[in-house]
Amino acid sequence: MSHSVSEVCDHMFTNMFARETFVNTFMLQIAVLSNYLNGRDTHIRQIKVYGPQLNPIPHQPFKFTSTEFITYSTVR
Repeated sequence: MSHSVSEVCDHMFTNMFARETFVNTFMLQIAVLSNYLNGRDTHIRQIKVYGPQLNPIPHQPFKFTSTEFITYSTVR
C-alpha cells in the first residue's frame, strides 16, 4: 500500500498542532525529499510558521484584535 507525500504529512501534523500544543524550536529545517521533473523549476514560494499569540501589552485591560488598534494602544 503506497501513500503520497501529502497524505503522510497531513497525518503527521494533524494531531501535532492542536490549539493547546506547541513545539518549541530554535531552528526549522525543511527538506524537499522528492521533486517534480527531477527538480527542474521547483520552488518553495511561501512557508507560514505560526506560534502562540501572546498579549503584547501584559497590563493592557483591553484585548485588541486588529493591527490598527494594537499599533496605537501604546505611546512610542
